[in-house]
Amino acid sequence: MEDKLQFYFKKTTDLDIEEKNQINNLYNDTFINFIDRKRTIDDFLFKYKKNYLGFSFHGIIKSKDKIIGSYNVIPGEFLYFKEKKYFGQSVDTAIDKNFKGNIYNLRKLAHGVYQMLLKHDISFVYGLPNKSFYKVKKKVLNWNDIGNLNFYIHPIDLKKILGKFKLFNSIILNLLKIFYMLKYKKEEKYNSNIKKKTDSNFIDMRFDSTYLVYKNTNYNLIYKTIIKKDYSQSKFVYIIDVLPFSINNLEDSVKKISENEKNIDLIIYPDIGKFKIKNMIKVPDFIFKNKPVVSGKILDEKIISKSIFNKHNWQINLSNFDIK
Repeated sequence: MEDKLQFYFKKTTDLDIEEKNQINNLYNDTFINFIDRKRTIDDFLFKYKKNYLGFSFHGIIKSKDKIIGSYNVIPGEFLYFKEKKYFGQSVDTAIDKNFKGNIYNLRKLAHGVYQMLLKHDISFVYGLPNKSFYKVKKKVLNWNDIGNLNFYIHPIDLKKILGKFKLFNSIILNLLKIFYMLKYKKEEKYNSNIKKKTDSNFIDMRFDSTYLVYKNTNYNLIYKTIIKKDYSQSKFVYIIDVLPFSINNLEDSVKKISENEKNIDLIIYPDIGKFKIKNMIKVPDFIFKNKPVVSGKILDEKIISKSIFNKHNWQINLSNFDIK
C-alpha cells in the first residue's frame, strides 16, 4: 500500500474541484470533534484564497486517486524589524486515520510545501498546533517554540460558568470591580519588532461574516461571539484584534463590548504578551495545564535570525491564526 502513495504540491488555484472537495472532506472527518459545523467548499476557498497572493500552498498524498493526507500553508505579510517579509501559517494538517504513523510521509509532505514557500520568498512558517500535533512538529519537523498564549478575561456574568456555585456570582463580580478601581494604571508603550502587516485590505481578506467589526476614529475592533456548550451555553466574546494595537485601545474595546453586546457572560483576549490591562485580569498560569504554544520553523536562515523565537519581539493574538 505504501508503494502506491503519490505526493503532489499545488497552489489553491491549481487544485481541481475534486481535490478541493477531498481536502475539505478530509478536514471535516479529521476535526469532527473540534468544529461546530462542517466546513463548506465556500469556506475552504475563502480561507485559502483571501490573502495577498490569492492562493495558498497545499501538499497532498494520494492513494488510488483518493487524498489521504494534506499539509496546508496560508501566506501572510509581516513587518520583521521594520522590513516587509513573508511568512506562512501552517493550518489543518490532516492524515487519514488508516494511514497515520509513517513519519517519513509527513516529513516528505511538509518539506515539499516548504520548497514551494521558498520559491515565493516565504522564509518562515509558524502555527498554533493542537496538543498532539505540537509534539509531532517539534520532533519530526524540527519546529521551535516562540511562546505561550496568555489569556485575559473580563467577567460580566458568571452564573452559568459557576454552575452550583452561582451564588458567589455577585460577590466575585463586586470584588473584581473594586480590583479594577484599585489597579495601578500606566499606559504601556507597546512596540513589537515582528507583527503582521495590517493595511486597508487586511480586515476584508482575513475575516469573514462570522466576525464582528467595530470601527471608530481611533481603532478597529474585531471580535467573535461563541456559545460554549461545555459551560451551560455561556456566551463568550473573543477579542480577535484591535488595530492599531495599544493597551488603551484594548481597554476601550472591552468597555464598548460590555456596553453594546447583550447577554454575554465573558470577554476573552488571548495574546502572547504580558500586559497590565485596567479592566481585565490575566488568567493564572497554573489554571492551564497545557497553554497553547505558538511555534515555528525558519526556512531561510540568511533572511530570518533565531531572534524570531524570542517571544518579546512579537505581537501575536488570534488574528495571526485561522481560528474559526
